Amino acid sequence: MNDKPQFEIEYEGADQYDFEDEQWSKSKNLDSYSKCIGLFFLYFSSFEHVFDTGLADIIFDDSHSYSYLFIKSMEMSKKIDLYYGLALTLIINSNKPANKIIKLDLIKKKITDLIEVRNKIAHARWTTLDTKGFVRVDVKLDTVKGLVKFRKYKITPSVMRKHVTTIKKLSKEFETFNESLLIACVSF
Repeated sequence: MNDKPQFEIEYEGADQYDFEDEQWSKSKNLDSYSKCIGLFFLYFSSFEHVFDTGLADIIFDDSHSYSYLFIKSMEMSKKIDLYYGLALTLIINSNKPANKIIKLDLIKKKITDLIEVRNKIAHARWTTLDTKGFVRVDVKLDTVKGLVKFRKYKITPSVMRKHVTTIKKLSKEFETFNESLLIACVSF
């Protein structure tokens, strides 16, 4: 079951000149959006910390500071790849590796999906937010018609709150999984 909230997507053709609607800052929803964006990033940051400490435990479980020397300048995608490789090695050497590999793959997908959501929220052009909750996230080229289009995602406070719930669940799921890996390491 995939509990990842899906974004509704729509496309908007580009006009000759792009502009910013100066009314966005007067929106009555500004406080609600600000609060939800902030809450999302606080929980995402918390998840990043949980992930970093979990990765640090696998690299060298006697001290996080030693492990942080390896991961301090890595992008999140590289950390995920490193975690996956290290965890996979531990799993293959454990009992019942098939079940744990399936779980590892699922967690990797959830983390990757979460990063995608984070990037959409972080890089959305919030001054293009419309009354239906759609906001520009990126620019696409219609290669058939040769037109520039804006891809817009529906990112409402409700959608962001659902993603916060997803982050909380994923943090717990990751911690539980990582602890099971560390216990498996001890039994080698």
